[in-house]
Amino acid sequence: MTDIHSIRHSLAPELNKLNDLIAERLRSSNPLINDVISRYLSQKGKQLRPMMVILTARILGACDPDRVITSGASIEMLHNASLIHDDVIDQSSTRHGMPTINAMWDNHIAVLVGDYFVSTALHNDRRPQGCQHHSIARKATVDRGDGSDKHRN
Repeated sequence: MTDIHSIRHSLAPELNKLNDLIAERLRSSNPLINDVISRYLSQKGKQLRPMMVILTARILGACDPDRVITSGASIEMLHNASLIHDDVIDQSSTRHGMPTINAMWDNHIAVLVGDYFVSTALHNDRRPQGCQHHSIARKATVDRGDGSDKHRN
């Protein structure tokens, strides 16, 4: 039977692209957000969800590889957002032996970063052409989520 390490090894090229895409898409004009996200992304989880996306695409065949990586990245960002928010709710100070965002900064920053992961995942999810209202809504969500809203008091 194949173990998870063998599967991860076979998916290494796709997972590397996926992780590069996540880091690129989460880049912000806000230096604090970039610092928090950079530290968070330096610790990789199991990445089971994007691995399932990639494996499913392989099984089904004839899938656009870029679309598969983009979908896997969106799912991984949503999963990480839920972990960040869970750490706030549970008042966790560590996850896998590492300090959580809320422990290193505070709950407000952790919620903001978790929300930024969600909005970026939604923005990352490409919609068919002609759905301009979707892209406007996603852009507004990302602009609010990274803390760069210029109209805040």
